Amino acid sequence: MDGTSGRILLGEVPVQPSPVARHLAGELRPETDPLVAAVHRLLGHADAVRSLGVG
Repeated sequence: MDGTSGRILLGEVPVQPSPVARHLAGELRPETDPLVAAVHRLLGHADAVRSLGVG
């Protein structure tokens, strides 16, 4: 089911890996995509101000 349009799709639907997931896996540099760059910048800000460490 397409969550945006409500269409029911029969069979296998081709998908592509998310650029953000590929970046987080170390496969894409931030400069390759504006969305990846924005997520990279946001996560950098979050890293700079976090106070809770998980170890």
